[in-house]
Amino acid sequence: MVPLLFRQWWIVLLQGIVLILLAFYIFSNPVTALAGVSLWFGISVFITGVLGILAWFGADKSERDGLSLLWNVLTTVFGLFMLMNLFATMGAIAVIFGLWMLFTGLHIAQLGWTQRKNHTYGWVIFLGGLLAALIALPMIFNIGLGAVGVSTLLGTLVLLAGLALILFSLIKKKVGGKIQEKIENVRSALRQ
Repeated sequence: MVPLLFRQWWIVLLQGIVLILLAFYIFSNPVTALAGVSLWFGISVFITGVLGILAWFGADKSERDGLSLLWNVLTTVFGLFMLMNLFATMGAIAVIFGLWMLFTGLHIAQLGWTQRKNHTYGWVIFLGGLLAALIALPMIFNIGLGAVGVSTLLGTLVLLAGLALILFSLIKKKVGGKIQEKIENVRSALRQ
């Protein structure tokens, strides 16, 4: 069992390479990536609502709550709206991401401002937060820039996951070789 776990290191290596290729695709096609995220999000919301409705009908009458049914129906309708208006969903996601970056940047700037008297790094933190907030503003009002922002974050996460899998595959190969060697040593010792 243990040798089998470490023998397939090359599969993990291929997974890492595929994720890195996907990251480059995301970086070069930000609007398509945002459309994919929006589609996935719309499908997720729709399925969540449908499953909630099914769970409501499958529950005992004493466990049924009218507000729960209403919430699940609204969730299903919202999911359908998101799927039928993908451009609006993309815009909403871009605006939410831009607002998140704006408030994060302002929060970081505030932290830097309070630390500027204690450390020289306070000014660097303040300016970094201010820069993040300023970059976020156009992302809120321009879906193209918002798509680039969301895609950059998503692409970076996929790229880091791919690199981590490649490193893990190399570790797996090395450990697998050592385990195989130990097993062979134990087998030889048992034969003697």
